[in-house]
Amino acid sequence: GPAGAGSALTETILVDCATDSLQDAIDAATAGIVTINVTGTCTEDLTISRSNIIIDGGLGSTLVLSNSPGIHIFGASNIEISDFTVTGGANTSLVLDDAQVSLTDVDITTTGHDFFTAVVDHSKLKMNDSSIVHTTPADDASALLVFNNSTLIINGGNTISTNGDEATALVIVQSSAVTKGLDSTTSDTISSTGLDGLGILIEGASSAFFITDSGVSITGGVEIIGGSYLLADAMDVTGGMS
Repeated sequence: GPAGAGSALTETILVDCATDSLQDAIDAATAGIVTINVTGTCTEDLTISRSNIIIDGGLGSTLVLSNSPGIHIFGASNIEISDFTVTGGANTSLVLDDAQVSLTDVDITTTGHDFFTAVVDHSKLKMNDSSIVHTTPADDASALLVFNNSTLIINGGNTISTNGDEATALVIVQSSAVTKGLDSTTSDTISSTGLDGLGILIEGASSAFFITDSGVSITGGVEIIGGSYLLADAMDVTGGMS
C-alpha cells in the first residue's frame, strides 16, 4: 500500500499507481498538511473532503476517471493538484462544492458528454498552466461552469475550450466572478469552436476582470446579461460581444 512518513503537522505519502490506490492515500492521511507524491497511471475516481492536501504528479502522472463526478472535492480548502493528465471520458471530470482548489500543470479532458467538463459551485478555483477541455461534436458539451457565488482565477497559460455545437467554453453565473491574476505574465485562452458556440457567458450579477497586460484570447464571442459586467485591459475577442 501507500508509504507514508512525517510529523504531527506534515505528512508525505508515496503512491505508485501500479500497486497503490490514490483514494486510499487520501483517506489514510491524518496530519495537518499532507503531500501525496504520485507516479504512474491511476484508474480510479476521487473524493476529497478534508483540507490541506497536496497531490503532486511529479514528472507527469495520469488519472483515468470512470464516473460523474470523477473528482469530487467538497467542504475542503487548500487543495493543490499539480502535474496530472486527467481523462474523464463521457463524464463530468471535476466538481467543487464549497471548496478551495488550485490546479497547476493539470490537463483535464472530457469527451462525448452533454454537460460540463468541470463545475465550480460555491467554491474558488485557481488555474495555472492548466486546461479544462471538452472534445466532442455533441450539443451543449460545455467546458467550465462557475456558479453560486464562486470565483475562478486564471493565472496564465490556461486553456478552457470546447468544440461542441451550441456549447459555451466558460459560464459565469449566479453572482460569480472570473479574474485574471495581476501577476500573470502569459496569456489565457477561452475558446468555443463548434456550431453556434459561445466563448464566455456572464450572467446573473456576475463579473469578469481581465486587468492585466498578459491578456486573454477569446474565440466564440462574449455575452453579458442580467446586471453583469466585464472589465479588461488586454483582451482579444473573435466572435463579437453582446
